[in-house]
Amino acid sequence: WRTWSWLAGLFALLAVIALHVVVHRHGGWQILGPHFYYDVVRLARRGRSTLFRIAYILAMLIGLFFVYEDMPGTTTWSQNDFARVSDRFSFMLFLVQNLAIVVLTPAYLGSAIAEEKERRTLELLFTTQLSDTEIILGKLTSRIIHLAGFVLAGFPVLCLIQFWGGIDMLLILGNLANTMLNI
Repeated sequence: WRTWSWLAGLFALLAVIALHVVVHRHGGWQILGPHFYYDVVRLARRGRSTLFRIAYILAMLIGLFFVYEDMPGTTTWSQNDFARVSDRFSFMLFLVQNLAIVVLTPAYLGSAIAEEKERRTLELLFTTQLSDTEIILGKLTSRIIHLAGFVLAGFPVLCLIQFWGGIDMLLILGNLANTMLNI
């Protein structure tokens, strides 16, 4: 797999270029509209996403505790024992991460328009010069950015694995790609 890793990098670069070309043909990044920036700032100031991130990190640390406690209680560990702990913890982390995304994504993205309707600001948005596409894509993109931040909050805990024997970076990148596709 390592000999073909450059192909994966090239594919990712081509995907970013293709995304930029498609967005540029449809009016550039202005297609998100000014409501996108407002919604990103409002979500960050609300504080609920911070609480979710803290709960997510605590769930990963609790999982690390259970993986560590499940290992045999010897006073000296070999390199294989550390590698076994890091391997089991990484798969537990991937499970918690993907479960959190599968549970949070529908609730988080589905409530975007409902919140506007509940606060009675949706009618005000329709009276502006924003198109329906700008409103929907702005809200969708801002929520996806916050979910991506939720995933990135787990990387410091994932860095702890590197002290115990590490984990293959290709596996981490594959899980990150899987998680982003789940979002």
